[in-house]
Amino acid sequence: MHDMGPSDAAAMRNGAKRAAEAMVPELTPKAPAHILYKKLWPQLLVKHAVRLPDVNAICTSLKKRNAIVFLDWPPRGKAPKDEYRMQQPAD
Repeated sequence: MHDMGPSDAAAMRNGAKRAAEAMVPELTPKAPAHILYKKLWPQLLVKHAVRLPDVNAICTSLKKRNAIVFLDWPPRGKAPKDEYRMQQPAD
């Protein structure tokens, strides 16, 4: 039986994170509609082998790139909270 080596496991984790990142815009409606973060992140955990800290990091990165907007994110916020509303920017 072949055990997965460290590089195989890391490649699987990275692939799962990329797939989860690609799914965030699919689940996030365009402005003016929105979704609560607490309704989005469980869907990613179910479909991809990622953890909540991974999803938080993915969404924080997408926010910094202006791919998604968190309407309730405070100026010094570090990670999304369940009650934050999120949306894709209007075209």
